[in-house]
Amino acid sequence: DAPEVAVEALASQIEDYLRLADLPTRLSEYDIPEEEIDALAEEAAKQWTAQFNPRKAGKEDFGHLYRSVYA
Repeated sequence: DAPEVAVEALASQIEDYLRLADLPTRLSEYDIPEEEIDALAEEAAKQWTAQFNPRKAGKEDFGHLYRSVYA
């Protein structure tokens, strides 16, 4: 339970900092249509930087991530 609690606390703190800086906290606030999520996920999966992620992530993973922060 402790790691999950720590992750939630960190995410909450980051969102607080973003709000203080008047920065968007949702993908939809960037005026990106929801229909574009699949294309964004596909491009993210192709990025060379994904190889440094400690957990393998593919198009479906990025799509889930983007949808979770969209609205």
